[in-house]
Amino acid sequence: MEAFLLFLLLTDPTLAKQNLAHEQFRKEVATILPVNEANEIADALQDSCLEFGVEPKLMLALIYVESSGNPKAISKVGAIGLTQIMPATGEQIAEELGVPWTSREMLFDIKLNIRFGTYYMRKLLDRFDGEHIPAVASYNWGPTSIARRMRKGQAVPTGYASKVLRTRERALRL
Repeated sequence: MEAFLLFLLLTDPTLAKQNLAHEQFRKEVATILPVNEANEIADALQDSCLEFGVEPKLMLALIYVESSGNPKAISKVGAIGLTQIMPATGEQIAEELGVPWTSREMLFDIKLNIRFGTYYMRKLLDRFDGEHIPAVASYNWGPTSIARRMRKGQAVPTGYASKVLRTRERALRL
């Protein structure tokens, strides 16, 4: 929980000023990410969440669960960056947003990765009528898989979604 609290403080300057003196905040943040990355993450979250109408603390929780705030994270299946975007999904999102796609390496860019992840979450929320459980589950399982399960009357897998949403709830209480 301490790492999560520090990550929240890292990405929310208002919380940081309320809860830690400036110098102490910088020292604590430095144990998680370099300050320049922290500022870049906070700015990208704010910009992308405003652009796509997604709750910032939902995206913050997703980033924490997906990558622990590591912009260089690569999963076992090849998902990349803070929001763990698969290269094929990244290429599709780039086309939809009119962003020239050059390579999977683009997904290591903090601002772009957060923008793509936030856009994708918006699409999932829209697809599932704003329902967080299937939208967040789809982020991990894929929207086709979740929609198929729902059509068949099968339960939506909730492990991943519950973890993200519990993390979000902790963020909302701070």
